[in-house]
Amino acid sequence: YSSWSITSLAYYALKNNILSACVSTWYKYANILGITRSTARNRRKDKKTGIRADEVNKIWHMDVTVFKTRDNVKAYIYILMDNFSRYILNYRVSTELRAHTTFEMLKESYFKHLHSSTQKQGLELITRPLKSIEH
Repeated sequence: YSSWSITSLAYYALKNNILSACVSTWYKYANILGITRSTARNRRKDKKTGIRADEVNKIWHMDVTVFKTRDNVKAYIYILMDNFSRYILNYRVSTELRAHTTFEMLKESYFKHLHSSTQKQGLELITRPLKSIEH
C-alpha cells in the first residue's frame, strides 16, 4: 500500500473494519509522524502551452464536432473562434457535413470582422482533419 494516498488508505481501513477514523485524522497523524506521500499533483506532467496569438485576429481556429442524439441523428456543430480572445466568431449546426457550410462561415466572418480592418495581413486559419465518419 506504499503507493496509495492517505485518503485511499483511510477508506480502505474503514471499509474492511481495520480502523474507524475520518480522513482528517489520518492526515493529522501522518503529519505528526512525518509521513509524506506523493500526491497526484506531483505526478502530473506539466501542461504544454499550445499555439497562442499575441493579438486579436492573428489566428483563427475552425472545428467541426459531431453530436449524436439519442435517436441516432447526427448533428454537425461548426465553430470558428479567435485564438487570442477565445471569442466565437461564427457557428452553425447542421445535419449535413458540407464544405459549403464551412466556406460560408469563413466568408461571413471575414466580412464581419476583417473586411474593413488593417489586421487581415498574416491571419492564420488552423483546422484539423475530420476523422472518417460512417454514413
